[in-house]
Amino acid sequence: MKSRIDWLNNQIDRLRADESLSSPAAYPVSGLSAEDAAMLQMAAHLNSLRPGASDPNPRFVADLRERMRAALAAEQ
Repeated sequence: MKSRIDWLNNQIDRLRADESLSSPAAYPVSGLSAEDAAMLQMAAHLNSLRPGASDPNPRFVADLRERMRAALAAEQ
C-alpha cells in the first residue's frame, strides 16, 4: 500500500486533472484521519477556485451533445 503522503498527493493530482478520486480500496476510508480528510477537502476547495473550474468539462459536453443527437435521430 502506498504511504499516506503518496496517496494524498495522488488524490490531489486527480482533482487537478478533473478525474474522480481513486476508490477507497486504495486507501480505506476507515484509515483516513481527520487531518487527511481536511487536506482533501481543502484541495477540492482550492481546485474549485481555479479559473475555469466552473466551466463544464468539454468531453462531457461533447458526449452529451452526441447522446442528444442520437436520441433525436432515434425519435425520427
